[in-house]
Amino acid sequence: MGRQKETGATKLIPVDFIHDPENMMRDEDQDTEDLRELGNSMKDHGQINPVSVRWKNERYILLAGHRRLRAALLVGMERLECKVFECDDEGAMFIRWDENEKRLQNNIAEEARFIAEMLATVQCTQTELSKKLGKSSAYVSQRLSLLEGPPDILEAVRQRVISFDVARELLLFPTKELASIYLKYAVDGGASAKIVRRWREDANVQMTMVQEAEAESPAGEQVPWNPARKIMYCECCRNSYALSELVYLRLCYECEGKIKANPEVRHA
Repeated sequence: MGRQKETGATKLIPVDFIHDPENMMRDEDQDTEDLRELGNSMKDHGQINPVSVRWKNERYILLAGHRRLRAALLVGMERLECKVFECDDEGAMFIRWDENEKRLQNNIAEEARFIAEMLATVQCTQTELSKKLGKSSAYVSQRLSLLEGPPDILEAVRQRVISFDVARELLLFPTKELASIYLKYAVDGGASAKIVRRWREDANVQMTMVQEAEAESPAGEQVPWNPARKIMYCECCRNSYALSELVYLRLCYECEGKIKANPEVRHA
């Protein structure tokens, strides 16, 4: 881990002297009124926790405390209490991680970008970085996979329109085009990860059937398949419908089993 140490006690630093780091990872959708309330609280009752900064290139670079800095600027505070760290770029990344880990975990998309930034700065393997962060290799690789998939899936996670578990299932579709198509179905229908997994398994079967049919057809002839017109059957009437014509119910496994096994329950 990079060199890092605090230079001493906290000190008051003019807010205009504190600058955001490059590639600042923040959720843009912060509520202005919430920030104003925080700023007025700091202004009237004092700052409970200092922000963390480092001295680099003749200026202070923010490490942790972005909301407090924005709130202070919003209500016209002149100075903030700051912990000043002496550290290199690698050490700065780990300070930012330590101070923001809980917040980052509340926004997986932002956490994924931050881990990617750390990987580039620290210049180590994913396995080595996961050990330094105290996380499993799967934890790191799953988040980085978000950045390798379709941008609309990453954005849906950032906006909390879909869960990370749903996103992981979408990223396992055989093509990015299919993943984006099924993302719309997942958003419109509020599908769970379990439902999306079924879609993926069914899509894999259909794609395999098309590939086998193409292999048996005359050279150069393609078998038509429109993945956007995905067909599934209704669990009650057993008729086939396009996904856009189906709605989704949240059921426990026991009730789902009853519906599938008992025709009377299906039509109740």
